[in-house]
Amino acid sequence: MNTTLRRTCTAFLVTFGCFLAATARADVLHGVGNIGDGGGTASPLKYPGMLVSERGINFGGPTFPYVFAQIGASSSSVLNPGNQVDQLVGQVQTGNVTLALMSIGDNDWFPVAQDIATGALSGPALTSFQNLVVGNIESAVTQVLNAGGEVVLGGFSNITDSPAAAAIYANPTFRANLEGALSAADDQLIAFAAANGIPFIDFFGLEKMVYDSGSFVVGGVNINLHTVGPDPHNFFQDSLNAGTVIRGEIANLWLQAMNEGYGTNLPLMSDLEILTLAGIGNEFVGESFAPATSFGDFVEYVPEPSGLALLGAALATLALVRARRFRRWS
Repeated sequence: MNTTLRRTCTAFLVTFGCFLAATARADVLHGVGNIGDGGGTASPLKYPGMLVSERGINFGGPTFPYVFAQIGASSSSVLNPGNQVDQLVGQVQTGNVTLALMSIGDNDWFPVAQDIATGALSGPALTSFQNLVVGNIESAVTQVLNAGGEVVLGGFSNITDSPAAAAIYANPTFRANLEGALSAADDQLIAFAAANGIPFIDFFGLEKMVYDSGSFVVGGVNINLHTVGPDPHNFFQDSLNAGTVIRGEIANLWLQAMNEGYGTNLPLMSDLEILTLAGIGNEFVGESFAPATSFGDFVEYVPEPSGLALLGAALATLALVRARRFRRWS
């Protein structure tokens, strides 16, 4: 065997190994972990609970032991020794968790939102803040990937619309400043996700679409964008936390991202399912939001070359070398 053919065969074997590794991703839902900001995440009215009850996602059992999200968590706190990232990585290394749903950083923005909106925090100082938060998130994701886990990365919410930021969204200039900063930081995360071949969820984009449209109608039921309280007809249940119906749509974005990134083929939840979870299924008129919304528009995914594509390229190269050798021997 000459040197060229030997090298080609070696490349083929390496590529075939990549193909086998890609095939192994079919078991990506063996165990699913979650980190970020959250509390009571075993609740059936938060998106992990919805993914369990409606689609059978395995977060480790009834108490959700693979969910490490904590109230008030920031991009820095999840990296503290023994905290969320370490706990998640430990579960990945033991083989319990194969896929991590990671959405981190909203709490970093609230303390500085007013300063960003008014322009008090801008220029190099704002860039430095964005780079710090994005860098923390990239570090968290990289640790999970290096441990052998797969990742779906969620971006920042459009906190401009939250009742806690009412003074901001009432002023068009303030609103534009804050939305611009959030969008710029999301762009950094999108580029990072693309470079690592993982799906990214644009929560900001979905929320902005809803608020810019001026209405949120699900199953024919109007969900109020401006009143706040525990009533399931409200978009926000308090000054910071979204209500059940929009959480159902957030769950749909996680499903869409898993489907696009890992071929899981999980059906998205219908309007009726979401309204039923919210306790107002009896008001359902007909599917409205789900069929009118392209959830794929809010998932960014640039896949790495698939194992099958690489295998095909290797086989084509091997055939070409053999053909050339045959012509020389003829």
